[in-house]
Amino acid sequence: MKNLLVFSGLPSSGKTSVAFSLAKKIELELNKKVMVIGSDQIRAMIPILDVKFVPEREEMIRKFTLMLVEKALDYNDVVINDDMNYYKSMRHDFYKIARVKECNFFIVYFKLDLDIVLEWNKKRGLPIPQDLIKKIAKKFDKFGTYSWDSPIFTVDNYNNTPDKNADLILEQLRDKLDTPHDCLTDISGKNLPKLSDFYDKYTRKIVSELLKNPENRRFKKEILKIRKEVLAHVLKNNLNLPILIVLLDARLHRFFED
Repeated sequence: MKNLLVFSGLPSSGKTSVAFSLAKKIELELNKKVMVIGSDQIRAMIPILDVKFVPEREEMIRKFTLMLVEKALDYNDVVINDDMNYYKSMRHDFYKIARVKECNFFIVYFKLDLDIVLEWNKKRGLPIPQDLIKKIAKKFDKFGTYSWDSPIFTVDNYNNTPDKNADLILEQLRDKLDTPHDCLTDISGKNLPKLSDFYDKYTRKIVSELLKNPENRRFKKEILKIRKEVLAHVLKNNLNLPILIVLLDARLHRFFED
């Protein structure tokens, strides 16, 4: 049984240390192939991000992360996504991948006080601007609206070592990795937002961000037409979210190049 484990929490809340510790424990104790994929790995491929934070690159980083996670599930028993995933829609991106791949889906929530996170970020040399962490904390979507969006474990003890938190998570996962999870065996769709509505909202968000640039507003009609055409094609052919993102990005890129 394939398994996708998604971490969710503020930057500098200890997610990466726990992810790597947990991956080693699952591999050694349960003899399962494990891979950790996070946006920081993608950022490491962009040298300028060692010098400064560039918000404009984040959307591309997110797309690459989704594609890597989906592909990694073809070759591993467990894939751990080490990211913030503070919006429900972000977590839903991975849930959709889990449904397409017919694998288990679990969330681990890193619930730590903002002051502690800011202090840890400071000790790390401020890789993420403190103001950005504060903004993310205000935007963090609550869990529990849907059954799939309920954490299997919450990391809330900052005194625990990464290994200790990894042990606690493993206790919750140990007997579940080989058994289909309830949120995937329920095929009624009751707990899943309507796909067309979700894709519509997702593409509107992308286009809205694009149109914030005054230079792009003169092409508003053409941009909106591209969004509708890509959306219709994806829904007609039952394509998944990563493909939707790639197609929309390619069409928009080709439009601006022309």
